[in-house]
Amino acid sequence: MTHVKNYLFMLALLLLSATAVLAQQRTLTGTVVDAKNREPLPGASILVPGTTTGTVSDAAGKFTLSVPQAATGVTVSFIGYTTQDAPIANRNDIIVALNEGSQLNEVVVLGYTTARKQDLTGAVAVVDVAATKATSSGNPMQALQGRVPGLYVEKSGTPSGEASRILIRGANTLGNNDPLYIIDGIPTKRPQVFQSLNPTAIQTIQVLKDASSASIYGSRASNGVIIVTTKNGSNTNGKLNVQFNTSIAAQSEKPERFKMLSAVDRGRALWRASVNDGVDPTSAYGEIYSFDWNKNFQNPVLNNVTVQPFVGGDRTVPAGNTDWQQELYKTGYVTNNDLTVSGGTKASSLLINLSYLNNSGWYSTPTTAD
Repeated sequence: MTHVKNYLFMLALLLLSATAVLAQQRTLTGTVVDAKNREPLPGASILVPGTTTGTVSDAAGKFTLSVPQAATGVTVSFIGYTTQDAPIANRNDIIVALNEGSQLNEVVVLGYTTARKQDLTGAVAVVDVAATKATSSGNPMQALQGRVPGLYVEKSGTPSGEASRILIRGANTLGNNDPLYIIDGIPTKRPQVFQSLNPTAIQTIQVLKDASSASIYGSRASNGVIIVTTKNGSNTNGKLNVQFNTSIAAQSEKPERFKMLSAVDRGRALWRASVNDGVDPTSAYGEIYSFDWNKNFQNPVLNNVTVQPFVGGDRTVPAGNTDWQQELYKTGYVTNNDLTVSGGTKASSLLINLSYLNNSGWYSTPTTAD
């Protein structure tokens, strides 16, 4: 018994020692700076990977953090800069130099000039053109819905999306609320021009939302400005590039359908409603249904429901059992073919784009059902 107690005592000591080793912490200090100009970055986030332990740098870019003894690195991040994993093994003081993110140097078209994204001060939104290419409708306007804050696409209700329009600042007048479209430097207020563009031919889309856009384009920009730049074939060293894309998609509304009653199921529901009210179902719905039941209102039992072939015996009015959802809705197939031929030099360029879009969901063919 004494040996067992000794073993348990030694085991407890070993567990306490292991816990103490794992719980050992060390203090890490450091400085976060810009890799280009070595200026400190205040507010940078420093986090120990796999834990919730972290801190932020002060106004001088310095930080102090308690890290586990076995920690090998920390993750440093700052808005507009590339996140970096800094090694800290056997080091108590580090300097982390962060590089600017590529998005800060992105060139944005602003009216008659351009600017880097990091230099923007107004409300300018840069749209990811990949979203406009992924839409099955082939309409770049519909692809902007939900991708630009404050931008609303008012749809006309047609499946093709034609005659839709964009509202950037809402309906702020009783007149025309359409924004000004600048397509390759050509202004227009007609949304149909933007809708007719081939999404694969669009290079950039910028949305100017604030009132400063009026200083460039005047009163026409009172509802906002959408600047569209299309692709060209410049700087290809005289080489001819040919690109062909094709896609086939199917559109169905079946996931949104309602589960409907058949004629017999409806008859069962009407029988139950009549019996619950103490009314003979034949007197109320005998012209449509024939009910086979025990006629006992205290303990009703329905054996069978039969749909009358003609309503009230009138042979000119046959009873129906049609699933109108099945008859009206058909699967729509979308075929999109796109051919682009481009080429040019530093002095000249050429781009030809041909596209064919066929969406069978845009049209409806009348059907008949018995």
